[in-house]
Amino acid sequence: MKDFSSTERLIANAIEKRMIPGCVCAVGDRDGVKYLKAFGKKRLFHDDAPCFELFPETVPSDAPDTDENTMYDMASCTKVLATTAVTLKLMCAGEFCLSDKVSRFIDVPSDKHDIEIFHLLTHTSGIIGYDILENLALSPDEALNAIFNYPLRHKIGEEVEYSCVGFMMLTKIIEALTGEKLDVLAKRMVFDPLGMKDTCFNPKKYGYTDFAATEYSKKLKRYKCGEVHDENALFLGGVSGNAGLFSTAGDTAKFALMLARGGDGFLPECVVEAARTDCTPGLSDARGLGFLVRRNRYSPAGDFFSSGSFGHSGYTGTAFYIDPKTSVFGVLLTNRVHFTRANEELLRFRHLFYNNISAVMN
Repeated sequence: MKDFSSTERLIANAIEKRMIPGCVCAVGDRDGVKYLKAFGKKRLFHDDAPCFELFPETVPSDAPDTDENTMYDMASCTKVLATTAVTLKLMCAGEFCLSDKVSRFIDVPSDKHDIEIFHLLTHTSGIIGYDILENLALSPDEALNAIFNYPLRHKIGEEVEYSCVGFMMLTKIIEALTGEKLDVLAKRMVFDPLGMKDTCFNPKKYGYTDFAATEYSKKLKRYKCGEVHDENALFLGGVSGNAGLFSTAGDTAKFALMLARGGDGFLPECVVEAARTDCTPGLSDARGLGFLVRRNRYSPAGDFFSSGSFGHSGYTGTAFYIDPKTSVFGVLLTNRVHFTRANEELLRFRHLFYNNISAVMN
């Protein structure tokens, strides 16, 4: 039996120092989940009394506790849990291959004709990283067309620039190919087969009520809670390839466990191997197919996960990483943006968390 008392002290200290309001973490290896526990609060402040301090000294006494069923806005973890997973399953079915050009599936300007599926998954397409869609047009389709028409920022394949827009384009390709929306595809092809019963887009639509609140919206005049934090995913109706997914630590652990077991019958082992391979050697960032790969000591997965460890993180404060050498995985779901998006203390805390669980599990 592993002793996670040091993990609990680490998390309690992070909550006390206002690095995070609370969290749910899950730790395991190929033999299964060894630890799953909730800490702190899922929200601290009321809509009529928002707090904009980075490190608030006091919090309301009636703040609700986080529990293991609390759903978190997974933010950019959506790119892997939904978009990449669906893409890999479609590739296994022979629907397309990495070298296919995007122009085979959707209309794009001539400067983007040679962008491949590979480039979108590895963030080497040269496409702009982000822009606010609602500032570009009144409708989602018009806004996407406008953003896809932006000139390339880099030559295709020559630079890594993390691109939410690239994953929006990948979503359009998937939907054009299948005739179905990403949320429908992800449920049928990924979440249902893996038993991820508490993972979905637009969770309020399905009756879910247990959420970790994210950031106060001055436009809405309330905290976002159960609706996506990312402005573009919200503009697109809550379903986007870059963000929009909600999940629990237990469900995310099911996805991580599948990867720790080399696909576990859900994906062939050769596909997982390809997805976690550093596809961008010599470039600024180590990118697999959708995944961030640990190449150096500045990885979010900390100092002790082996080179080649892989996973993803989300802007709201979510993350999961798997060490393929030991099969150890860690899921850390927080809502750090509840203390405003300027609070970046989670970056160091996440590093400490992965160091700790690596030591505990090994």
